[in-house]
Amino acid sequence: MNRLPPEILSKIFTLINNKCGSGESYEEGIATPVGTFAHVSRQWQHLIEPITFRELHFTANKLPVAENGNYLTPRRLSHVRKVYVDFTLPVHSQAGLTDVDDERDDETVFNGLVKQLFGVLARIPHRGEPCVVLEISIPSLRYLPTQTFMQIMLGEESSPIGTKCLELDQDWNLLPDLPMIAEFASEMDSEMVFFDPYSISRLTSKMTRLKKVMWLLSDAEKEDADLRVRRRTDLAQSLETLPRTVEEFNLYLKREPPKDQSFNPPSIIPLHSVEDILSRELRRLSQRDGMHVFRAAGSIDSTIFWPAEPSDDPTVWPTLETFEIDFLEVLPSGEWTVMEDTEEPYEDLEDPPATGINIPGEEFANQIRFCLDDQVINRFSLAAARCARCMPKVKAVTLRPMNWPRGGIGFRNQPDSPRACLMMTGEPYTPKPTQEVLDAWLQVTKAHGLKFDPYIGNNVDKMPRC
Repeated sequence: MNRLPPEILSKIFTLINNKCGSGESYEEGIATPVGTFAHVSRQWQHLIEPITFRELHFTANKLPVAENGNYLTPRRLSHVRKVYVDFTLPVHSQAGLTDVDDERDDETVFNGLVKQLFGVLARIPHRGEPCVVLEISIPSLRYLPTQTFMQIMLGEESSPIGTKCLELDQDWNLLPDLPMIAEFASEMDSEMVFFDPYSISRLTSKMTRLKKVMWLLSDAEKEDADLRVRRRTDLAQSLETLPRTVEEFNLYLKREPPKDQSFNPPSIIPLHSVEDILSRELRRLSQRDGMHVFRAAGSIDSTIFWPAEPSDDPTVWPTLETFEIDFLEVLPSGEWTVMEDTEEPYEDLEDPPATGINIPGEEFANQIRFCLDDQVINRFSLAAARCARCMPKVKAVTLRPMNWPRGGIGFRNQPDSPRACLMMTGEPYTPKPTQEVLDAWLQVTKAHGLKFDPYIGNNVDKMPRC
């Protein structure tokens, strides 16, 4: 094979790698990992390394081995295009994912791996455009042995993890910049341990030429309302430090609604403020020059589109093309976005079942809300319309209540089309926009030189295609 031209060998190794990656096997047996061929001939090394080092998968055990073995040379790092990092914690040692004798606590493992990871990624050779995708996650509890997992789920054994938040050390600012990271994603596979949102934002601020952000973060704190407010406020105030190069921002703040829907949650909006701080700072982030796509989902208020009261904040989104918001059943104000159906009220003659959870709103599983609140929907819709009017490059503005997949408000500005596509849909719920809301969307179409032709109804299958 050494006599074959390099381009032919490169194609052969690529095909072999694709088969290995897809789990395919040959008739004679299992496909051989492509990296094995590098040991056959040194002449093949420069052909195989661009394939084998294109994607790297690190854990707290694998990364030190790679570093100590001097595997991550500058030449090999120049081939890297995607890096996966699993923050496997010592508590998972019974699953064989970390050293059994590892006595380090979770924070030590987390910060140690972050520092070592940034040290490696900072050595990626600099080139014209950033080209590396970085994805980090914490493995789920499902990685524990089946018996242990079932015991925890059945309440026979307490969780060995507990609900906790991994935070960066105070010296995080000493981490090196990562100019070659183009996309950064933080996943949340675990339901019991998660990344501190503020810490994720701090890490992101070090990626100086970042183009795309994808954050899946937790807003699940229910025992300590002050702690939840502090985490949201810290995240909000850190958004300003994100690189100005970001063109696409995606945020999902995961939170479950109260199990007892008769419970009225307290507001988490500070007494001195007229609006949710996180919603306000997300709005300001969406207004950056250079931002093209902005998506956010979670406990977010309508002020993410427009200020609640007149202010000195700018009211223009100079480059934003797509603005998509999904809001939860409970807003930061504590207001429910869903209500009881007054026409067909829900009646349950039996007492709601107890959950065994001693947290306000979680004691009983009591589902009584089945209808979207028109007052809330209209407030969001009015704010979205005012925003869309001030988006000179608008292509899409979407507003959806989460857990209501076939309902929402969508505005589309179609290329080469004289009519705007405005849909207000729900199934079985039918939106009831006020005249003020309709007038606001009429002004949007006029501002963009389009014809006002809305679709309002609950037959999603018959709505116009946009």
